[in-house]
Amino acid sequence: MSKQSPLSLLGYPGMEPEFTLADGRTIPAGDLIGEHALPLYHKANPGLDQSQLQAAWNGLTNAERTGFCIQAFDKLDAASEQSAAYDAQRTLITDIAPKAELQLGDGILDVIVQAMQRLRAPWHMLREDEQDEILEFVTARVRGVAKDTVRTLAARGTHHIVATLDQITIKKGAKLVLSIQAAQIDEHLTESVQQQVILVLAPALDEAEAIEPPPADPQQKGLQLDASNGVQHSDPED
Repeated sequence: MSKQSPLSLLGYPGMEPEFTLADGRTIPAGDLIGEHALPLYHKANPGLDQSQLQAAWNGLTNAERTGFCIQAFDKLDAASEQSAAYDAQRTLITDIAPKAELQLGDGILDVIVQAMQRLRAPWHMLREDEQDEILEFVTARVRGVAKDTVRTLAARGTHHIVATLDQITIKKGAKLVLSIQAAQIDEHLTESVQQQVILVLAPALDEAEAIEPPPADPQQKGLQLDASNGVQHSDPED
């Protein structure tokens, strides 16, 4: 079907000049009518000749044109949402997840190394308060690594801040009041004033607080290593 000029086709009363799709793209009202709503109307009325199509469309009631336009937008919006979800998943798998894995691995390794450096003696020879101190230190570091990793995944690799939602006022729209740490105030934030940004709500960040330190046990025996676990040892007399 050849395209009709979207400027010669009628819309409906109160029709917005452009429509925003789920992926953030916009489509002018004329394009929505001429390239998407009109073909849907023709599909529903296949007996119409191409030369009759534009006049037939303009002869519809406002309610009929509204229905076809809404149907066309819904189809476009669903397709754009699916495409955006696919792109986000592909980005997560190919770009964000490897960085998060590296961040998590480096963080845990750093925790282990620092914990080992704090040992003045084998674990089972430490006093209970010394074990508690090390366990609390390790737990705090693991919480931080877990939060940073989740933030990286939630933000899809974009620049982001972690904030507390202090207040929300809802009238025609919504006005939010956020509190952030001073260390997060930089040009990324200040240059975003009066610009559109994406707010990612990730309450799961707080779940890392549920990570509790294991109890100390001064009576715990030393770690038993033998050939059954695949670790090879030299002669203890060496």
